[in-house]
Amino acid sequence: MSAQIRRREFITLLGGAAAAWPLAARTQQAAMPVVGFLRSTPATGFAYTVDPFRQGLNDAGFVEGKNVAIEYRWADNQQDRLPGLAADLKWLELLREILPQLSRLSVLWDPSTGPVQLNAVEKVGSSMGLRLQVIEVREAGNIEQAIRTARKEGAEALLLLLSSPMFGSNPAPTAKSASENRFPAITMFPEFAQTGGLMAYGPNISELFRQAGAMVAKVLAGAAPADLPIERPVRFQLVINLTTAKALGVDVPLHLQQLADEVIE
Repeated sequence: MSAQIRRREFITLLGGAAAAWPLAARTQQAAMPVVGFLRSTPATGFAYTVDPFRQGLNDAGFVEGKNVAIEYRWADNQQDRLPGLAADLKWLELLREILPQLSRLSVLWDPSTGPVQLNAVEKVGSSMGLRLQVIEVREAGNIEQAIRTARKEGAEALLLLLSSPMFGSNPAPTAKSASENRFPAITMFPEFAQTGGLMAYGPNISELFRQAGAMVAKVLAGAAPADLPIERPVRFQLVINLTTAKALGVDVPLHLQQLADEVIE
């Protein structure tokens, strides 16, 4: 077994008020990367931030529309929209990349995570013409049954939504059940793809815990917790399991393999 490692950075701008990161290309042209621009403010009155962002790209030789595409998202000062907007730029498009004809998707949702991510996925799914079936999963013991239900209902792929510790704590059995039911599936936890699931895209979990340890160290050194800034993920990982893809009869485009941080084959 092997892995191909690619570095992809998540860049935090203006003290966390805006962020940009490379995304999987929407087209088949690997030379045209897609960059997501996500800002917590409304677009009105803050469009001035876009020009210097573009200038920074231009200075490095990247011109919008010529050799880079940019997707813009604005949270309108509603901080709780940020995870949903991030989801808007990420999971569903990756599934559509490898399943261009995808029309029916089952979303396994842990209600304890709240509605924000689910609402965002439903909105994006609708805009992409996807028919979504939301299946609530309240306990880890119900994951396998939920996947079987998705199969009976005619789903073509699975999205394990998204930040649930329940899915993150059970990657191997979840991946096994998805594969046994012939499902291309994606979640945010890299262990899912590493233990047999098709694909994972999300923050570097180890890095998040490292950040948490560093913040605790600051408190131990005398810093007031209320004075510490909110730490956001600094890097997202894309992990693709080509062995699983082959078993499922799924063709993973070469440009996705090139964008991935880890390709398992």
